[in-house]
Amino acid sequence: MFPPPRYYWPVQCPACRHENRAGARFCDECGAALPRACPACGAAARSNAKFCDECGQPLTAAPASPARVAPAPAPQRAAAPASYTPRHLAEKILVSRAAIEGERKQVTVLFADCVGFTALSTRLDPEDLHGIMDGCFQNVMEAVHRYEGTVNQFTGDGVMALFGAPIAHEDHAVRAAAAALAIQKATQEYGERLRRERGLDFALRIGLNTGPVVVGRIGDDLRMDYTAQGETVNLAARLQASAPPGGVLVSDATRRLVSDYFLTEDRGELALKGLDRPVRAWAVTAQRSRRARFDVALERGLTPLVGRAGELAFLRESIERVQRGRGHVVSIVGPAGVGKSRLVWELKRELMSAGVTYLEAHCLPHGASAPLHPVIQMLEANFRLEEGEDTEVQIAKVEQGVNALDPQLAWTIPYLKHLLALPAPEVEAEGLDQLQRKRRMMEAVRALVFRGAQQRPLVLVAEDLQWMDAGSDEFFQLTVDSVPSQAVLFVTTYRAGYAPSWQDRSFHRRLSLEPLPDEETLQMAAKLLEVDDLAPTLRQFVLRRAEGNPFFVEELARYLREHDLVAPGADGATLRRELAEGEVPATVHDLLTARIDRLPEPLKRTLQLTAVLGSEFSLSLVQALADGGEDPKPHVDELVRLELLHEKDLFPELTYRFGHLLIQQVAYQGLLLRARAELHARAGAALERLPAGRADDVLQQIAEHYARSAERERAVSFLVRAGDRWLSLFAYAD
Repeated sequence: MFPPPRYYWPVQCPACRHENRAGARFCDECGAALPRACPACGAAARSNAKFCDECGQPLTAAPASPARVAPAPAPQRAAAPASYTPRHLAEKILVSRAAIEGERKQVTVLFADCVGFTALSTRLDPEDLHGIMDGCFQNVMEAVHRYEGTVNQFTGDGVMALFGAPIAHEDHAVRAAAAALAIQKATQEYGERLRRERGLDFALRIGLNTGPVVVGRIGDDLRMDYTAQGETVNLAARLQASAPPGGVLVSDATRRLVSDYFLTEDRGELALKGLDRPVRAWAVTAQRSRRARFDVALERGLTPLVGRAGELAFLRESIERVQRGRGHVVSIVGPAGVGKSRLVWELKRELMSAGVTYLEAHCLPHGASAPLHPVIQMLEANFRLEEGEDTEVQIAKVEQGVNALDPQLAWTIPYLKHLLALPAPEVEAEGLDQLQRKRRMMEAVRALVFRGAQQRPLVLVAEDLQWMDAGSDEFFQLTVDSVPSQAVLFVTTYRAGYAPSWQDRSFHRRLSLEPLPDEETLQMAAKLLEVDDLAPTLRQFVLRRAEGNPFFVEELARYLREHDLVAPGADGATLRRELAEGEVPATVHDLLTARIDRLPEPLKRTLQLTAVLGSEFSLSLVQALADGGEDPKPHVDELVRLELLHEKDLFPELTYRFGHLLIQQVAYQGLLLRARAELHARAGAALERLPAGRADDVLQQIAEHYARSAERERAVSFLVRAGDRWLSLFAYAD
């Protein structure tokens, strides 16, 4: 447990500037009345106020505990900023009741700490030290919030931040690593300025670790209490202490999740304080450029394509249409991991010799705040701009590319350069306001696109539109309506639940990807496990866990290989041991957690409630468990529409099943143990109230629910009844 620290500032007299003790009402130097200040954040407060209007804390005197108030000889710690969380992130957090009440999360913890803080504090006046650390904190907070992390705690000379809680992200480790590098870059620039202006050496150490935590109650200022499971938080802190100045050190758990997106170097096994065994550590040194998840799959090596013959025929026909000058838009839609990016890659491969121009872009989960990110990617690909090139080289490429296409498009060059972050003094000289400049910039890109399509057919691909920024959305809306009159094929991918503004256009075609059939799922699993056949037990395991999702098949196969869980058998490859229900590969877990956390609060609570009931359940049982007599049927219907749940039977009563077993497992794991126990007790009681004949049919279910609650005696009672029932049916083994 790491409780948020409190700081109690000395009060400065407005008359003589004398520093008085915290909580003093009159100056002990000149006797003047002192302004009232909040004991938590130091903000000025009105004399009659009961709570601070800056941080919401009670305006009571600081506690007298000597552990809370720093003794005079100790170096003064720098104050934490008054606001931990910007408004746009606060709104995302506070819509979730689960985040306030508590839930279990898989997160990445970031610790950043100032190198040599004690030595620095002995050289500086406390006010100077406060100013220097405040500047550092601002850099840290900006980077953390940019990647939608949450600053959880300030330690005076350092910061603790969380990625993946309370806002869940499937790529929380990647976001944390990106934030860590951004922090170090900003700190290096900040340190150079301090060295130049003040002659001070300033640097940070950063440590990252990924693992489970329990997210506790959120206060009014969105500071959170986190109780770590195992060594999640502690290991991050220890890694930070071992990192070199200006470096980022990560655990092996984090490295496995980020190594495909960042360059890492093995630092060997470290003996860390408080840990009884050495820990392997890795340094994150740089970020690899332009890498979406499918880029990582390409680097690892693609699985031979299984199925999708009908979908490929659909795309081939789309190519033929655009080659005949019939422009249109194709949307490839489906849940995460179903194979949208793989299908796009197959399209790209078919176009290599088709005489068309192919440009693609990826909307990244942590790139939504980057304006026009996919548009810029397409332009960089079009002009073949490379990272690390001199500015003059890139400007020459843009100018030559435009003039080669059409000299009459020379007017677009300044706007294209401006969009690509290249020097464009011509734009400033025109004196246009921001709105006019934005319109001209978008018109310049449109003119380039459609003039290029007149020379040869053009295929534009934009993946993962559900993460698209507002500026790119506006540009694509402006462009789409002109597509039918041009030789342009605009291919987009997005997840079910997102709806582009052009979906009702007559020239829009929607390709919905379904899960793989059982035979193709098993064929894919056998290839990934490098075996000829699967034994019946392994077949059932793969079908039950993956349910036709290619990404889940890949991750399950990778998990089985890495943990050496597959052994040869007489009737094919089989499992060495049975896997627990909650044993889910981390990548799948994070993906599903992020999807569940994006649900509106009533839907999320309903999904978690149904997860307690198992993979299949009846509507009547859900209604019996609902809070406050509220009818959960509308929420269940919406979950069905989102394909998280499916209707199973209509008669004799309405029953449902989870769209995927892993969805049920991840939703269940998100509940705190005490919440699970309470819901299991309520489920057992609801089943117990069934009519006598029906209750006898579910004795085992009642016993299992009570066994997972605090009412263990009732579980024993129903287990005995179930045993008697089976005995009467001569089921002696059961």
